[in-house]
Amino acid sequence: GIIEFRKLILSAADKLHSGQAPCNAVAEDFAVECGGAVVHKDIPLEEVMKQRFDHATGYVGNRYGLTRKNN
Repeated sequence: GIIEFRKLILSAADKLHSGQAPCNAVAEDFAVECGGAVVHKDIPLEEVMKQRFDHATGYVGNRYGLTRKNN
């Protein structure tokens, strides 16, 4: 755990030092909302997410005028 985390952080630092923006620099991709739902096991997750959040993955950035770069 700790060693892998250290590798991840050092790799991100190297990329940043070389001028590559970190993946989390695109805030639009992280505009998601958490929430819960209790449904029957036969209902597909995508359908539940669309009912709960109006999006299959819980993306809510469109509510705030954000546009995702990656669907």
